[in-house]
Amino acid sequence: ERAVGQGGTEAQLRMVNIEDPLAEDTEEEASDDHALVVQQAMELIRPEFAPQNWEAFQKVAIQGQSASDVAREMGVAPQAIRQANYRIRRRLRGVLEELFDDV
Repeated sequence: ERAVGQGGTEAQLRMVNIEDPLAEDTEEEASDDHALVVQQAMELIRPEFAPQNWEAFQKVAIQGQSASDVAREMGVAPQAIRQANYRIRRRLRGVLEELFDDV
């Protein structure tokens, strides 16, 4: 004799709607791991750039300030801020691509 499952469609719908408690943790862990890798890559390339350029990059890329505001604050042309930001982002992207190609 074959066993018949109980619960039917209603029970199946309830099961589908139960959130996986590990799914959120896994996503958060992946995000934390990604942030850690980016942070390590930033520390790796930081010595390659002048402190003023690095400060400009931090203010624009990390803190979200405008290049114009940062330029005014630092007493340089906005183009210099944009250029420093671009160069550091390009270098960081290259390092991250190398790291993930090796995985």
